[in-house]
Amino acid sequence: MIQLLEVRMGRVQERPDAHGQPLRSAIRKEAVGGPILLGPEGLLGDEVGDRKHHGGPDQALLAYAREAYDLWGSEGRPLPLGAFGENLLLAGLDDQGACIGDRLRIGEAILQVSQPRVPCGTLQRHLGWPDTVARVYATARGGFYLRVLTAAPLEAGAPVTLLDRPQPAWSVARALHARWKAAENPAECLAMGSLPELSADWRARFGPA
Repeated sequence: MIQLLEVRMGRVQERPDAHGQPLRSAIRKEAVGGPILLGPEGLLGDEVGDRKHHGGPDQALLAYAREAYDLWGSEGRPLPLGAFGENLLLAGLDDQGACIGDRLRIGEAILQVSQPRVPCGTLQRHLGWPDTVARVYATARGGFYLRVLTAAPLEAGAPVTLLDRPQPAWSVARALHARWKAAENPAECLAMGSLPELSADWRARFGPA
């Protein structure tokens, strides 16, 4: 069973990173109660710090699995919920279980998995692990982005239903590893880039020329 445990939002602000250096970002998101209005580019009132690399219809929402936090903790990396900057904290659907193109109904909203979240320097500075990027790639625990197919308010505790799975062979984890190992296995990356449900940016980058 898939559950929506938390809905989180944040605004762009400058705060110290894990090393005490100023970091201007919206990665710090707080859990919010009550139904939150949803538009084609995400939760209304949620902000994106780096519009060049984040945001837009194919990255409307970032989902992260509660189970991933448990795994980080078991590896000696305890983290508070929300540390990965997620909008939706899910239980029962992680990067190994979710597939590109999955359509989810959450309450009355319909969302679709569009691409993996790529670990970046902002996440590394935020978490403070010098090996953040490498570890997230290796474990495929970065989370995944969702596009909005049908907008409706979202609220923690709303029922979650997997409507369909057009690409059962292409888990989010497999897609992230295809990008990570593109130089070693270009055919795998090309196959990933050919998925019609993948985000437009990734299809342009990794799909057929």
